[in-house]
Amino acid sequence: MNRSLQAFINIAPVIKETLGSSTALAITDKEKYIYFSPSDKIYIDVKVGDSIFSNDDNAFQNVLKGEKISMTLPPEYFGMPVASKILPIHDFETKEVIGILTYSKPLDHEANIDNALAEMNKIIQTLHKNMERLSAKSQELTHKH
Repeated sequence: MNRSLQAFINIAPVIKETLGSSTALAITDKEKYIYFSPSDKIYIDVKVGDSIFSNDDNAFQNVLKGEKISMTLPPEYFGMPVASKILPIHDFETKEVIGILTYSKPLDHEANIDNALAEMNKIIQTLHKNMERLSAKSQELTHKH
């Protein structure tokens, strides 16, 4: 195995610990997964040895050409929004792309915050409408006396 890829595999458990148990982390060579650590919150159907070209997505092909991809997948895929990054791994000496590092992290916490903020916004709007009505009633009563 390429020394640079082996170095990434060796450091992968530290990367995983840093990103947290809810993050899925994978390393590939140019054809298949050579390391995979699953998420404890999202299910990704991948195992070491699987082809990286098993789906119709050409994201991995673009990354093998040197592109970096960052995306947020909607809740329809995993039941919650998920942020994913797909990054090329370059050989330390030749600088050619020799593999891919990819990780996916659930954004359920952020989704919960968004939901709470939306709910709070509704409450504030309702309070605002009620205050407008109360103010209008108060003015109406003041003009009657």
